[in-house]
Amino acid sequence: MITARYINMENAIQRRESFEENVRLVNLPFPITRFPAKQIQSGNDFLTRGEIGCFLSHVEATLECNESDLLLIFEDDCIITNSFKKIIPSLISLHVDEEMPDIVFFNGGINTHNIDHIKKMLNHMEKIGDFSMDEYSNFQLIPAQELYVHGSSAYAISANGRQKINNIYANYIKNELKEPIDLLVKRCISSGIISASVVFPFVTGIDFDSKSQMEGRQASDYTKLYDAAANLFVADHGLIEKLEDFSLDINRSSFVNRLNNIASKLAMKNFYS
Repeated sequence: MITARYINMENAIQRRESFEENVRLVNLPFPITRFPAKQIQSGNDFLTRGEIGCFLSHVEATLECNESDLLLIFEDDCIITNSFKKIIPSLISLHVDEEMPDIVFFNGGINTHNIDHIKKMLNHMEKIGDFSMDEYSNFQLIPAQELYVHGSSAYAISANGRQKINNIYANYIKNELKEPIDLLVKRCISSGIISASVVFPFVTGIDFDSKSQMEGRQASDYTKLYDAAANLFVADHGLIEKLEDFSLDINRSSFVNRLNNIASKLAMKNFYS
């Protein structure tokens, strides 16, 4: 019924141990098996070798599973929360009834430069109430065109969507790769080729304090701040705080106020430009 894989480089031992300990703590009702990441010798004019390796790893991870299975794919810097287990029954039900979109993202990222996106995130946050409590269960599937920004850290692919997505990948890799996999998927979502939703509040986070394993890409403090911002929209944030050791003195309420201030400043900037 479910095939679950996490992508991990051979030399990323700490990430492997951290991810597997996370899975053990959450006590999922199914195993998540390691999928060895592809390592590429060189990049091209558009992507680093790490970005190409990441792309091909996700492509290959979608292959070789039972045709009827719900496929879950994780990257090894993903943090799975206790709330993740709460959405699995409804996701399976949608999958069995063939009503699930092609892709369901468990974390959609955030764009702190985009006033409309910030407002949407804050509006959804206000509507659904306090999701930091353990008993929270009001998870929703929001159209990806509305909430998905970037990232491929955690997502599910339906059986019906997998062949479609594999065909997109196959056609794309015939030529020189020009964009990371998440941007290709986002473009296909925007054009309506792929149907997709985002679970909100998010049920997976990002270990933003781990070193990037992608050749040619270093995680800057600003990137970490992006990930920290997205993590504040994750249910069971206490688990994220427990698993991470990051020196940002920040909490959900103070960051929401900060996002509101950013939105206000962006609105003023757009008004006077």
